[in-house]
Amino acid sequence: MNTWPVFVTYAVVIASAWLFSKRFDGPSSSGRFTALDGLRGYLAFSVFIHHGAIWHDLLRTRQWRAPQSPVYVNLGQASVALFFMITAFLFTMKLLRGRTEPIDWFKLFASRVLRLQPLYYCVVVVTLLMVATLTRFQLQVPISDLALSLLQWATVTNNPNINGLDRTFLITAGATWTLTYEWLFYLSLPLMAVVLRARTWWPYVVGSLLFVSVAIRWIPLDSTYLRPFVGGILAAVLAHNNLIPVAVRGKIASAVALALLVVAISCFPSSYGVVPLAMLTFVFILIVGGNTLFGLLEWRPSLYMGQLTYSIYLLHGFIIFILFRLLVGYERAAEFSLAQHWMALWLCIPATLLVSTLTYRWIELPCMNCVAPLSAWWRAKMASTGRH
Repeated sequence: MNTWPVFVTYAVVIASAWLFSKRFDGPSSSGRFTALDGLRGYLAFSVFIHHGAIWHDLLRTRQWRAPQSPVYVNLGQASVALFFMITAFLFTMKLLRGRTEPIDWFKLFASRVLRLQPLYYCVVVVTLLMVATLTRFQLQVPISDLALSLLQWATVTNNPNINGLDRTFLITAGATWTLTYEWLFYLSLPLMAVVLRARTWWPYVVGSLLFVSVAIRWIPLDSTYLRPFVGGILAAVLAHNNLIPVAVRGKIASAVALALLVVAISCFPSSYGVVPLAMLTFVFILIVGGNTLFGLLEWRPSLYMGQLTYSIYLLHGFIIFILFRLLVGYERAAEFSLAQHWMALWLCIPATLLVSTLTYRWIELPCMNCVAPLSAWWRAKMASTGRH
């Protein structure tokens, strides 16, 4: 597939984000790692492009498979790898700080639950409504099979077909699989705390050990997707010990970072190989060290997209599915030229930003604001019982 739509898509993304950031209040640009916030939005829309390319082939072959072009493959894989690096970096930094100050484990896990699960369960509910509509509100499988599939979706361990609807995952573009690895990392943190000599409480360590043991035994995992977390951990160790030179913030470093990104995305069949992953890790370390890619990652529209990243990531699949399955129809969409296919997808970009703005303000943000009072309540309860 020709790669010219990639450049136009990013232009539409940037223009749309600029318009939305003018209309809606965005986040401030304060904080040590602001550039990571700006990076997230571009990663989410890179996954959008990746899925857009997959849909182009799906409509013609009826097969959900990786695109033939390495650019379209790696826009998805490299973005997920960098997402995992961000997660590993931020929470390893918390553990490293935990060597000298106590870690509020309840607040940490409460923040993860309230950050990820409310929107995810809304996505599951909408998926169920879509499935019910497409299966004409009739039970198509034994109730035990339906219950098992719902359990797997609810526990973020898999995304199987629901009620016999073939390839149910198309509704979300299969994006929810990464949450399994995110949660595996989060629930491994108490064990990592022991290794990094951070302060922890033994019940959390025992619980973490039990979870990891069960996950390895029962959840289908691919160790390939664990590699990017190592890159994030390495970046955290370097940043915590002030080992990243100030020179990484300069224009030469920005040019090097962009060049490495282009090579990693365009010259390898997969982003999870040793060389491309090393390149991505190096770029990530530059960004952690303060590089903003010529200011792009601290630009207000970039930060606005970054704020909406989780919603964009989880919801863009719905927008694409509704477009091609319900509005246009598979048969008609299969006849689109390459330009027509991407023009249709470009219309999805402002729609995705609008829906993501609403879900962030009405679901994500209110739930995140509950973390502090919930943690305060828990600390008061523990203090009254004499426990830590």
